[in-house]
Amino acid sequence: MESTLAFFAKGVGSVRSSSSYRPGGWWFLPEWLPDTEEHDVGPFKTKAAALAEAKRLTAQQ
Repeated sequence: MESTLAFFAKGVGSVRSSSSYRPGGWWFLPEWLPDTEEHDVGPFKTKAAALAEAKRLTAQQ
């Protein structure tokens, strides 16, 4: 089983992918929300798509 991959960006949040974390692809968790499953945004097919949505949502915040 693959381990969780997490990428963090200051002021944006984290982007994660792993079948052990949450199935379906890449997930974005906004930095300004609690780290709970209900706040995950996704799934996205690629890390680039998740990061683009993360940046878009951050700009609106």
